[in-house]
Amino acid sequence: MCGRFTITMSAGEIQTLLEDEFNVALESLDETPRYNIAPTMQTIALLHDGKKYRAGSISWGFRFNHRPKPILAFNTRIETIQEKPFFKTLYNAQRIALLSNGYFEWDTQDKTPYWMHYPAQAPMFLGGIWRKASTFESSIITLKAPEPLAHIHPRVPFSMPLKNVAAWLAAPFGSPEMLFEAPTQIEPISKRVNTVSNNDASILKQTP
Repeated sequence: MCGRFTITMSAGEIQTLLEDEFNVALESLDETPRYNIAPTMQTIALLHDGKKYRAGSISWGFRFNHRPKPILAFNTRIETIQEKPFFKTLYNAQRIALLSNGYFEWDTQDKTPYWMHYPAQAPMFLGGIWRKASTFESSIITLKAPEPLAHIHPRVPFSMPLKNVAAWLAAPFGSPEMLFEAPTQIEPISKRVNTVSNNDASILKQTP
C-alpha cells in the first residue's frame, strides 16, 4: 500500500522540473519540502488533457459518504481497477502522476518504518487516478510488491521515474507493470514518522 510519501524538493526545484520536462508552470505551490504527506492532504498532480500537460494541487483520497461509516479510498488496487465501472472510467480517461521522491512503508511484522526512494532522491512519480467531487481528489494505484520490497509489505504504490511519466499519461498508454520501477534505496527511519504532524527532515533518520 502507500500511506505516506515525501516531496523533499524545494519550490524552485519543482518549478524547474515541471517547466523543463513538461512545459507547465504552477501558479502556486504548497509549502515545500514536505516530509510526511498523508491521505486527505493536498499534493501536486500532473496530467495531460489531450493537448497539453497541466499541473496543480489535489487532495489525496476519494471520499465516499457511505453509511454508517464514510470511506476514504486513497489507494486503488490495479488487479480490480478495471472490474468496477466507476474506477474503469477514471483509469481509462483520468490518470495522473503525483510528484514525489520517495514513500514510506511499515514492516508488517515489527512495524519498522522504511523510506523507499531512487538513488540521489531522484523524482519518483506515483501513478493514480483523479475525479472531481466537491474538490479535486486522487487515489494512488498499488501493485503486488516485488522482491525485496515484499519482505516488508505485500503491496507497493505504482512508482515510476521521470522517463516513464509521459507514457503513463498518454492515450493509449503502457500498463503500470511495464512502466513501474521499484525504488532501490530502502532505509529504516525514525518512528516519529508515525505522527503526521512530524514534518521535518529528522524523520528520515533512523533513531534508537
